[in-house]
Amino acid sequence: MRKNILLVIFMGIMAVSCRTPKEPYIKKVKSGGPEVIGFRALPFDLEDVKLRTGPVKHAPDLNVKSRLNYEPARL
Repeated sequence: MRKNILLVIFMGIMAVSCRTPKEPYIKKVKSGGPEVIGFRALPFDLEDVKLRTGPVKHAPDLNVKSRLNYEPARL
């Protein structure tokens, strides 16, 4: 019985936390004009990104290393 109550409480919390935000990303202008889109992120150049040591940098390095070990005739 106690597990059922905890399950109902958990499901209620999940339902409340998964609801849609009050303010949508795209709004219609009342004057009938174009839509206004609110951006949450700004674009940036790839040159602005620098990978430091870690799993994200290790994966491409390992991929290059393994491909360089192939014999050219096998490619």
